[in-house]
Amino acid sequence: MSLNEYTKRVNKVIGADLIENFSDFKFNLLSRAYNTLLAEKSTVDKITDAEILWVFEMVRDHLIPHNYSQMISDSLGLERLKTISLRQARFLDKNYDELMEKRSLDNISCEEIIGVYEIITEHVAPIEIELIGGYYEENEEPYVYY
Repeated sequence: MSLNEYTKRVNKVIGADLIENFSDFKFNLLSRAYNTLLAEKSTVDKITDAEILWVFEMVRDHLIPHNYSQMISDSLGLERLKTISLRQARFLDKNYDELMEKRSLDNISCEEIIGVYEIITEHVAPIEIELIGGYYEENEEPYVYY
């Protein structure tokens, strides 16, 4: 089975319309996850439909750890990550995704990651606004990139 046939099979199991709605970043992450699965199984025939669906759901729900999220976690540290609201986390996700779409991970420094964090938490959605707006109460557990 060729790679093109593998893509057709993934589209059949998942549904091409669901994959089309992914951002470029998520689509690339999904492609890498499927390539990893293919490398582990060595042939497409050994991959079940359930595994294809499982990988899709993991990427869709942000559950696959990767170098990008590890770099963010390492740069920001647990203390910073456990003090943000869910709304701030959503802003951070969007901004980090945009940063990754523009440049490769190798070209992004820890200082830039911290800079995005500071812009969001100090200027876009400072903690005072989060508390007044009731947004901070949504965050019952630390938001940690994994």
